[in-house]
Parts: sequence; C-alpha cells; structure tokens
Amino acid sequence: MLRAVNTSKPAWTSPILQGQLYGEPLVYSGHVYVATEDDIVYALSSSSGKVTWSRHVGSAVPSSALSLR
Repeated sequence: MLRAVNTSKPAWTSPILQGQLYGEPLVYSGHVYVATEDDIVYALSSSSGKVTWSRHVGSAVPSSALSLR
C-alpha cells in the first residue's frame, strides 16, 4: 500500500558530510546514496537521514593520465 508523502516540510535534514555533494542523490531500497567532491559515497537512511555507511572510493584520475588509443 502506498502512503501519501507530505511535502509541506522536510522529513529530515542531512547530517554534515565531508565535502560538497557531487551530482544528484540516488534513492534505492530505503536509502539515499550521495557522493561528495572528497570522493566519499554515503548511504543515508531514507526515513531518518542518518548515515548507514560510507566509503572512500579514491581520487579521480586526470584525463591527461589516461591512454587514449
């Protein structure tokens, strides 16, 4: 059964994350996934906004370092 969503006020506020958000959040299976410019991916609980896990995914590789054949 679908529940109505009350959009008149925020359900929760995101905790302070390390770095500015990069791109749009992804909502899947009860979590909100976000990536930051500090190369960290976070999973936030969609019901409370609390961080359920985070992972540093490594720094981006400059395109000049890639071999384009």
